[in-house]
Amino acid sequence: MLFNPGNIIATSGALDLAQQSIDLHAHLQRHLQGDWGHLCLEDKAENNPTCRMRRSLRITSLSIIWTCAKASALSKRITIPSCPG
Repeated sequence: MLFNPGNIIATSGALDLAQQSIDLHAHLQRHLQGDWGHLCLEDKAENNPTCRMRRSLRITSLSIIWTCAKASALSKRITIPSCPG
């Protein structure tokens, strides 16, 4: 594990998608181990456990789930692109 997950926050859109097709626990575990999923090379290069880390997982051509974490925050956020903060 690269960092402490702290509190986990999931938006309603991410929870809806999880009920249909993915295991959020497995997605989060991969994030904590440094698997950045389908991020572009630039975003992967910017991931750093001491400041910010992101993970993107494409579920289908229309469904993407993101995990976002900042080292200064006590929580990790699991969301989909269309969910408001």
